[in-house]
Amino acid sequence: MRPEYLFLLLLPTVLAAGCVGDAAPPVVPENWSANVTVESEGAIVTIAMVVAGDGRFRATFPDGTLFTDDGRRFWTSDPVEGEISVVPSEYRGTVLDERTWLIWNVFEARRVLEGAYEKGDLTYEGMETEDGRTVRVVGIAGNESLGEAPTRFRDPVYRIRASADAKTGVLVGATFYGRDGRELVRFTFKDMVADPEVPPGTFSFVPPPGTDVTLAQTVAVTPMVFFERAEIPEEVPVPSYLPPGYAFREGALLPGRYAVLTFTDIAGDTLTLVARPADLPDPAPPRGTPEEVPAGNFSGRLYRDNGSDILVWTEGETRFTLTGVAGEDEMVRVSASVETFS
Repeated sequence: MRPEYLFLLLLPTVLAAGCVGDAAPPVVPENWSANVTVESEGAIVTIAMVVAGDGRFRATFPDGTLFTDDGRRFWTSDPVEGEISVVPSEYRGTVLDERTWLIWNVFEARRVLEGAYEKGDLTYEGMETEDGRTVRVVGIAGNESLGEAPTRFRDPVYRIRASADAKTGVLVGATFYGRDGRELVRFTFKDMVADPEVPPGTFSFVPPPGTDVTLAQTVAVTPMVFFERAEIPEEVPVPSYLPPGYAFREGALLPGRYAVLTFTDIAGDTLTLVARPADLPDPAPPRGTPEEVPAGNFSGRLYRDNGSDILVWTEGETRFTLTGVAGEDEMVRVSASVETFS
């Protein structure tokens, strides 16, 4: 018999055995919802998650603690501790809370898994039953590391065992193993739904009236863009008027529409203007009882602290704080010349 005829006779048997089609990688949807169980280092935690492909998400822990990001603000609401905190979304990965690391590990698991599809060899390992449904199991392995495990220690991964819903092909579980075959971490996606209907406001959070909201503590050094006069970014609010003798010295632009400008005079006196989002808590609010004074096109609050004046006012979505010893009249004139972020 000619070789090509023999191949055609054997091909249906090969396909039926699952050596080709059944080894297809599980589908990881962009938008999904699931109860995700993370098993690692002897701990087991289940997180109810709703995730959008554009980076927004909502994650609720068993004790009711909520982490949610609407693409602009990252909120933490902890009913056990009675604390609510917020940071700009740009800082969410730096929030000092171990529970957020579990969330990032879930996201990282997807990236490692998709990278492993390209690096490793996929093999069909059979059909199994998980939580009452039939799943197709695929093994992924290679001679080299498939990536770093989505855990605290980032151990190299040499094998992954992934399972997919037999009907939809959507991922329902993934277990990551080290070089010695030791299980590093296991993720189970129960009640996984691809492209779920997400009601408006799912990723938003509005603190209850009267709630004390703080800035979340972050673990990383904030990246800053320093600039001199000729390099001031166009979007930074700069006063068009300065008291006699004062000139721009330096400035810094931080993520999340936060800017700091410093001006000095020949005597070395400093005038500092801070512009930041008005909806965020002030990490160091002025002390004392303020006086109401005009500031910009609005009413401001003037504080006096050890010889320095602190003028605070809000315009649109920006809150300004002007600190210095130039005197009330001059500071009011400076505030009137400041435009908000462009």
